[in-house]
Amino acid sequence: FFLHSAHVSRQAAIKLAWKKGRMLVSDLMHTLKLLTKQLSRGEIALCVHTLCFSSLFYMMWCDFQIPLLYKGAFLGKGLYLTHQTLWILATYFFLGFVASVKKEVLGGKPWAQLERFLHWGSVMAGGFGIFKTIMFYALVWPSPAYHENVIKPQEAKGIPMTYFMHVIHAPSLVLVLLEAFVKQPHLVQSAVGSAVSYIKFFVAFGCWYIFVLRYNYYKTNGYPYPFMSEFTAWWHHWVFYCFCFGFIWVLACVHRSFLLVVQGKSKGAKGGETLRSRDGYNLRSKDK
Repeated sequence: FFLHSAHVSRQAAIKLAWKKGRMLVSDLMHTLKLLTKQLSRGEIALCVHTLCFSSLFYMMWCDFQIPLLYKGAFLGKGLYLTHQTLWILATYFFLGFVASVKKEVLGGKPWAQLERFLHWGSVMAGGFGIFKTIMFYALVWPSPAYHENVIKPQEAKGIPMTYFMHVIHAPSLVLVLLEAFVKQPHLVQSAVGSAVSYIKFFVAFGCWYIFVLRYNYYKTNGYPYPFMSEFTAWWHHWVFYCFCFGFIWVLACVHRSFLLVVQGKSKGAKGGETLRSRDGYNLRSKDK
């Protein structure tokens, strides 16, 4: 009887939490709709870039609170792909924030070259951001060994590792997708390159990261990721490298398609003729 009551009460609690969660999301979406009606597209972009940059700043702060688990790394935390991805995204979102401030706060003409670079680089940022979130929750977080050897020992020392890990890895995917909605349609069409054109960047970055890993092994005779020590043949390493950076490129291509679809719809949306505003954004005129 007591077991049945506990089961029923647990189900009731889950249903109540789900209902409150849906109400919260509904209220949030309603509030966002009211805000967007009062803001121009450029002002919305400024808000989004401020949110993205401040979020990355907090994510990097959380990352620096975690002690270096691999003491022999000659680059410190820079040896980890997660840390390098955080720096890439933080730089990208900071430049986006600067560009938005230049247009919306300081006024004047936007920095054309910076704008084109940010639209071209949004594909790369999307690939890294989505990869970081997916790989962590697909491979790292489900591992019992990770919880036993990393999470529990650090939390026993008073370090909230679970919270830090979620903050560092979860928001990246959401932020890069959110930022895609405030891109300028005419620059998306002209500045975003073909899927093949981004291969050069990921090959170059892959060569850099492989050099870092190999040099670290030469200096310390170890790898930052424990599972790499289990590779028994040289080609195991190269399969791992090709998979990682090939997968990032595939995700970047997916993000590129998402960007083109979102801004393609924005460009051809109903409601009137497309006009160029003073701040460089394409705005729809009102129906006459």
